[in-house]
Amino acid sequence: MRYPEIEKFLTKTIGLDSASIGPKSVERAVSARMRLASIQAEAEYLAILQGSKAEQAALIESVVVPETWFFRDQGPFDYLREYVAREWKPSNKNRMFRVLSVPCSTGEEPFSIAITLIEAGLGHEDFSIDAVDISVRSLQAAKSGIYSKSSFREKDDQYVTRYFSRTEKGLQISERILNSVRFQRGNILDPDFSAGRSPYDVVFCRNLLIYMTQEAKKRILDVLNSILLEGGLFFTGHTETMLIRSYGYSIVKHPRVFACRKAERDNIVKVKRPERMRTVLNVAPFSVRSAPASPPVPKNYPHPRQSSENTKPIVQESPEQLLNRVRELGNKGAIEEAAGLCEKFLKEHSLNSEAYYLMGLLHDASNKHDLAEQCLLKALYLDPNHYSVLVKLYLLYEQRGDSTRAQAYRERASRVQNQHRVGSTG
Repeated sequence: MRYPEIEKFLTKTIGLDSASIGPKSVERAVSARMRLASIQAEAEYLAILQGSKAEQAALIESVVVPETWFFRDQGPFDYLREYVAREWKPSNKNRMFRVLSVPCSTGEEPFSIAITLIEAGLGHEDFSIDAVDISVRSLQAAKSGIYSKSSFREKDDQYVTRYFSRTEKGLQISERILNSVRFQRGNILDPDFSAGRSPYDVVFCRNLLIYMTQEAKKRILDVLNSILLEGGLFFTGHTETMLIRSYGYSIVKHPRVFACRKAERDNIVKVKRPERMRTVLNVAPFSVRSAPASPPVPKNYPHPRQSSENTKPIVQESPEQLLNRVRELGNKGAIEEAAGLCEKFLKEHSLNSEAYYLMGLLHDASNKHDLAEQCLLKALYLDPNHYSVLVKLYLLYEQRGDSTRAQAYRERASRVQNQHRVGSTG
């Protein structure tokens, strides 16, 4: 990295892990800003950054590249509509439904939420949406409510005719939807971010944590957890649910949703009971696998209770306990440590499908998608009916744009899920 001090500044200010977007991306952004200011020395530009909010904003604009569109991934919005209509609305007659979208980018996500809530039967006076982003440029675009074709990528676009009108500049969102979202500039890492905010029923924070340092991830989750109501929904990116689980959240068992539900106070103790920890790190229902019987675990496996004194016995763990610990480490964001332990496990238990599945998730969380694919395919070879592996492969190929493979794995996952339902009711 050519500008280590600028990199540190960005990490401290917005929690950015430059490795997640590539150090060269940061270098190009910094070099461009320095050229505009006719500056060559990093120290001189850093001094300007530290003293100018405007320059800070300009650099952040150059580094943070928004990627969003209306009803992105579709599944979360389908589930939100179902949840509001069937669960929330019947039991909350006289209360406003509150949603937070952060980061909201250029507005496609919060406007998609507004349309979803109206389609679920809520009136404009029945809900409130706060949309927050650090980018001034993105917020200006959002407030205009005008969008080009690139903002419409989902196959189901019937909402366009109902909520948009065509203009010379592009598709203009209707005034009633535009006025239903309150856009705000904010940095979720600011100490006063949550000050004065009423608790939310739903938080959308998707695909932000993957770009953050471990410290920033924890700070962000602490803040969002503190302002989400008990029983509320937390929508994440598809690789981020493992982090939310460490806060006592349960995964919503619905395909392609990637949401967690915050535990209610009466159930918090139940969520943290050891037997429930078996489900940690799973992204879909019916995926828990018990590890097969294995020989005694080698003494060189690390363990927090292991004594440093050679004279004391080493506490041994069963294969299932070791996999549970991999899940726990993944939930806490200790991805490298979890991957290291899982790799050691696989050296001794090379036919364990669940271990390959977890290794695939950990590689995916580290943006090592080719390695993730290899591990998931090995898991599926060992267990052809592993529902979560099928779902994960479907999502992986869909993200790559390989629709043929994605559809094949989606159909297989659907068959396995239907078999499970038949078996559970038979």
